Amino acid sequence: RGLLAPRIQKAIDDFLAGGHDEMHELRAFVEMEEDLRLADYPHLSSLQQGIEQAILNTVEHDPEKWFTTYCVRPLHLIDHPDRIGYSALKEEVQTELDMLATSRNQEGVWNITWQWGQYDTEFVVAKKQWMGIMALGFLKIMKNFEK
Repeated sequence: RGLLAPRIQKAIDDFLAGGHDEMHELRAFVEMEEDLRLADYPHLSSLQQGIEQAILNTVEHDPEKWFTTYCVRPLHLIDHPDRIGYSALKEEVQTELDMLATSRNQEGVWNITWQWGQYDTEFVVAKKQWMGIMALGFLKIMKNFEK
């Protein structure tokens, strides 16, 4: 109890030593925080402070950009009210949940907000697949917040 595999501890140390703002890496730490909380990790408080600060620095705070540009929205990192960062961004999370409920396209799903700029034929197929993946993810998140 309290001891982590050396690679995990090194990842935590590296995270805390430098400002990490890459969405996918940060998402991994957000998910890991929950596991470490359940395992009574002894240095949880400093890790939580680092994660919460990284969330605040990484999330796009302008709701006008959330569904029109490729950016980090609050729900990318906070997909459940028990997640770290929820209390700090509660109003923004609620705003995004409200926007999710009203931003579906005519097909009833959400548009993706990025382009590849190449592989036009493949992108048409991938775009439909990503729209399905996003729809499932958004519906799960809405259920988590009972929306």
